Amino acid sequence: MAELATLARPYAKAAFELAKSADRLDEWSRALNQLSGLLETPELREFIGSPVVADVQKAYSLFQLFEDSPGEEIRRFINVLAENQRLELIPEITEIFEQRRAEEEKVLEVELISAVELTNTETATFKDALSARFARDITLTETVDPGIVGGVVIRAGDTVIDNSVRGKLNKMQEALRRA
Repeated sequence: MAELATLARPYAKAAFELAKSADRLDEWSRALNQLSGLLETPELREFIGSPVVADVQKAYSLFQLFEDSPGEEIRRFINVLAENQRLELIPEITEIFEQRRAEEEKVLEVELISAVELTNTETATFKDALSARFARDITLTETVDPGIVGGVVIRAGDTVIDNSVRGKLNKMQEALRRA
């Protein structure tokens, strides 16, 4: 996985810079996410990975699968990926592109896991507190997991705040093992 990210990074950077300079981050984001979604199908992944199919044909086939015709810059980008035999990196390129876009727009994706469904007031309180802590706009995804027993687990980028009963019990159990 780290290898794929290393290979994908320069392409993601180039795509991001092109999109940003043309003020088309939304268009590029939609196109890359659509391509990533298409590449989730095993048949298309096999087709893209086939050494028998010409690179030009792979790119052309991807163009045909778009809901709307992609812009010229996006078409050229896909052609470059095809010529360099890097079409299989599209999911990683998309992920890195979206991370850069979130940084640019000062938006942070946060997953909030609670044992029970939170009220709108509780959710708003968490969102405000997280926004203040990370100095970014927060896009909150809520998940209910009764297995955490109580409290919450917050995942924001590389940061995980585990204030759940299950997490505290696991820490106590680990401390007892060490004692």
